[in-house]
Amino acid sequence: MPANDYQFLRVSHHGEIVFAEMSHPNYNRDERDDWPRLLDNVAADNRARVLVIHGWGNPRVDRPKVFENFEPFEYYSRAAREPVPMMLNFPKPIVTALDGSPDVPTIPLCTDVVVAERHVVLDDHHVPLSVVSATQPLLWPLSAGLMKAKKYILTGEKLSAEEAERIGLITEVVDTGESLRRATEIAERLASMRPEALQATKRLLNQWLKTAMTPVFEHGLALEFMLFPEQYAKPSPPDTSA
Repeated sequence: MPANDYQFLRVSHHGEIVFAEMSHPNYNRDERDDWPRLLDNVAADNRARVLVIHGWGNPRVDRPKVFENFEPFEYYSRAAREPVPMMLNFPKPIVTALDGSPDVPTIPLCTDVVVAERHVVLDDHHVPLSVVSATQPLLWPLSAGLMKAKKYILTGEKLSAEEAERIGLITEVVDTGESLRRATEIAERLASMRPEALQATKRLLNQWLKTAMTPVFEHGLALEFMLFPEQYAKPSPPDTSA
């Protein structure tokens, strides 16, 4: 599997486990292409049995202008394909070492095991920013329960790693600096199992989420982009500096 196919992911292969580290967590629109490329490469690699993702604790970069020249249908079309559907359809187990607080928790919460460090904080800040939340209403209720999901998604209130584990949103909490070691232990255990049994069972478990893809996720995306705040949707002013 080529390790130089990526713009912001550092990908390495150790035995039957592939490690993908983000060089920085604030990826831009072009760097988003790394995720489908990574999943396609790992799915096609017969040596790879488990994928481990980490790097949320790496230094952030200046947030790119993601919504410059915003085109609602273009965004809707891409969001309907990735990252959520492509990650839920990925056949092999994914373990997340959550070594920093994600700006948006979609990627880690789409994986199969989430090991978070004690300092990590999670939130969904769509509603406080006047944006409809589409992805988290798909991902949170089944794990954390509807009432807890409503509390945190509607208010945007932050929750600690311990609280996220207590309500079932993540798998377990470890001390700072220990997430990658623990995620590797879990990945090694998964890699030792019969891959056909593991992948088939993962497929069955994800059917719970897939039953809500159209009524919750796709409906939510349509509402999100239909009600997108005006200040983000306005085209950028022309450059008159020349």
